[in-house]
Amino acid sequence: MVLNKEMCDLALNSKKMCTIYDESYVILKKRMPVTDDKLEWYVSSLNNLKNSGVSIAPIVDYTLLLETKKSYNVGSYTEGIFLEERAKGNSLNSNSIYLRVNNDYDFNGVISDYLRMVLEYIEELELRAEASLDVYTKFIKDCNSVAETGLMIDPKPLNFFFDKDLGYTIIDVIEGNDNSLEHYVKYFPQSMFIMVFGYGKPKMYIDFKDVSVLPQDMLERLNKAGRKLEAKIVAALRKFNFSEEAIKEAALKNRFRYESESPVVEIDEMENYIAQEFMELKSKIKPTSKEESDSFIIFA
Repeated sequence: MVLNKEMCDLALNSKKMCTIYDESYVILKKRMPVTDDKLEWYVSSLNNLKNSGVSIAPIVDYTLLLETKKSYNVGSYTEGIFLEERAKGNSLNSNSIYLRVNNDYDFNGVISDYLRMVLEYIEELELRAEASLDVYTKFIKDCNSVAETGLMIDPKPLNFFFDKDLGYTIIDVIEGNDNSLEHYVKYFPQSMFIMVFGYGKPKMYIDFKDVSVLPQDMLERLNKAGRKLEAKIVAALRKFNFSEEAIKEAALKNRFRYESESPVVEIDEMENYIAQEFMELKSKIKPTSKEESDSFIIFA
């Protein structure tokens, strides 16, 4: 597969950095995380990793948009259009709901959206928790292989896709530096939990107050999946040269992502609970005069 005019026009006319072309490919319009003189090395490294068995999305073809070239002391970066293999499965985004007391809401709709987001997160964790230990061992091995090339994983959850049949696929790796390998070994256990769990269960806030209550059955499913997934990650990390102290510390720090200290509130009580919290916080806001309210802008 090579880039053609249709693909380039698709990318140029899109407001998104990534455009899905079909089941097998995506088209990216971006600057790669290396200077222009290292771009060929970057692309060939991805393809070499893929050919060696690493589950990574390689760049199949690209063209640079020369009018976008920007030069700095370290070198030039040019925006381009890149045809990349599409990673299969799902990545985890950070989703939360933020309510402002100066706005009005349909609380029934808010609760429905919140529960849908939490349920999607639970179902994804359950799916990941069912994967074999071999899947997690390979995932770590693939990350190590990337580090050995002079590249580095970028441990944002969106850069890792999970498919129940294919396991984990890595995208958007970055260039390493002299301190990268040492940093990688030290912090990888912590990064591993972020890559697999994402940033944690979706939350709901009213202004700055966390009101992320959930019904008992959802909390139990979340905890069960979280504990099972944690055990798989810990067992996989122990197969590699990471310190036991770092593994235990990372596991403990990760638990907030699936555990909850908020009160249990059943679904049929949630709308009333959130509405009461909302009105209580709203009542604490000092009324302002028209002159005072005209002197600043409140962003929703």
